[in-house]
Amino acid sequence: MTLKENTDLYFIKNNEIYIRVWSFQPIEVYQITQKLGSFTCNQNKSTYLQKTNFKLAYDWLVKKMKKLIGNPNPHIQYPIWAWYLVDSENTMPTANHFLFYDPQSDPKVVCLELEISLNQVVLTDFNAWHNVLNHLYYSAIEDDDEWEQEMDWIDMQNFNLRNYLIKRSWEKIFFYFDENYLREHTYLQATFWELKRSYIKNVIFYDKDRA
Repeated sequence: MTLKENTDLYFIKNNEIYIRVWSFQPIEVYQITQKLGSFTCNQNKSTYLQKTNFKLAYDWLVKKMKKLIGNPNPHIQYPIWAWYLVDSENTMPTANHFLFYDPQSDPKVVCLELEISLNQVVLTDFNAWHNVLNHLYYSAIEDDDEWEQEMDWIDMQNFNLRNYLIKRSWEKIFFYFDENYLREHTYLQATFWELKRSYIKNVIFYDKDRA
């Protein structure tokens, strides 16, 4: 990508493209990051990694991330998640975007505003990611009739071919950084291997019981 002037989607620092993302995390994650300088995903504390279907999807994503941004440190198995676009804007999410946290078991949450180099991030479509989670074919076709025809054709294939086509369709959930292309999409999420203290530029503290 050719470097341009800073925009609302990215900015230039040290001749590299950086983006701002926002990550909702338990306050414990922020405290660990501040104390140790970094935090990585602990799969034993991740509710969603305990679900077999979700773990398969996460394992698939990890393989793709390794191809796109390189291998993580050996002790890192799963990525950190953040929001990049919300309602088609690169802006801080609201309390309505407290996804994936249980307010009863984990009421203390922080929203971390991060600045991270684009070459350390993988961007995916939030809605399309659910096709991967649920092992469904992802079609980018918008016309209803054409979409139904494609789904019918997929369903007619034998198990092995259908499984191959489903996984191949998931390649369309990734976004290669193009400003005009990105603006066409409503919700984009970012994944990266490690949350570093140096990434954190702002912290918003929430108590979900009072949100």
